[in-house]
Amino acid sequence: MKRLLFAWMCVGFARPVWAQDADAMLKWTETKVVHYRAVGEFSGTLIILPRGEAAVTDRVEIEFDWNQEENKLVGEPAIKNFPSKTGAIVPMAGCPAPKVSGAFEFSTILSLKDQPDEMVRMSSAGLIMESRRDYPAAEVPLLPNSAAASCGSTWERTAAKSAAASEVLPVPLAMLLAMGKMGGSNITPDGKSFVNKSDAGTVNAGWTWTYTPTPVK
Repeated sequence: MKRLLFAWMCVGFARPVWAQDADAMLKWTETKVVHYRAVGEFSGTLIILPRGEAAVTDRVEIEFDWNQEENKLVGEPAIKNFPSKTGAIVPMAGCPAPKVSGAFEFSTILSLKDQPDEMVRMSSAGLIMESRRDYPAAEVPLLPNSAAASCGSTWERTAAKSAAASEVLPVPLAMLLAMGKMGGSNITPDGKSFVNKSDAGTVNAGWTWTYTPTPVK
């Protein structure tokens, strides 16, 4: 099966293009388990409180072993979350800034688990990533209810809260690294990693994920 996959990947490529990387491609096809180091970095402007937004950055580092024949995890992944960094809150025009009590945590990754078999059949390889977002308690200014009043004449207290999220973390096919530019435009110049940047307007906009795979066995 592995050699059939290798042969299929080579079909359509002239020998001068792929022959020099044939050994590297065969190495990946002969590898059953691949270790991935995935680093996610977020940068964007978010509404973190009613009537208040701020620039936010975040980072997470994940390491896991992946059975690329079965598209499944091997063992337990290691997850390292970093504190979110939040800039000054920009209030609505004509309003004072909200009074914040606590920290905003954009994304705390809680777990990674295999996709159900039916999802694997319908989409590319990936993992279900469970996360949590934490909002701080605050006091926010209320808009005036008369022309004589100003924004901030009265304030509203909001309680701290958390929101759960679940999404698919794609797992790129490691063997594509051996194909150079023909493996995809997201391969780094040194040919060792993939860089996936989420498009603006998508649910994961602002995230950039860098995957670095290494053979295990």
